[in-house]
Amino acid sequence: MIKKFVTLIIVISLLNACKKEELDPQQTSPPTITINDPIELCYNLGDTVSINVIVTDEQEMHDAEWFLILNPQNDTLWHQRIHSHDTEIIFNTYYVIGTFLDQQNVDFIVKAENAFGDKRTEMHSFVVLNP
Repeated sequence: MIKKFVTLIIVISLLNACKKEELDPQQTSPPTITINDPIELCYNLGDTVSINVIVTDEQEMHDAEWFLILNPQNDTLWHQRIHSHDTEIIFNTYYVIGTFLDQQNVDFIVKAENAFGDKRTEMHSFVVLNP
């Protein structure tokens, strides 16, 4: 009987040692968004807008997405989403500015969510001119 009890204690100890430690959701923080491009405040029609964004999380990402929104119409010019469970998501692409009315406002918006549901949004606004 004592031998079975000792064996049971050893098995339980081994199972607990292999158990993945769960993080307390209150101890997690939202992802970090670094917008390297676009950085200009003004672009001309026909310009190429570089998109370079790095989204990181200390533990695990869920997804990140970015939008180019034409204002005040609230039209989405372009959108890209990446789903990943790594700690980093990188957007590295470009957008060629098409035909708009002169002096259109454009919002570049990046949204990210980590595996724990923590969210963050960053934005960079610029104006498109018709030279």
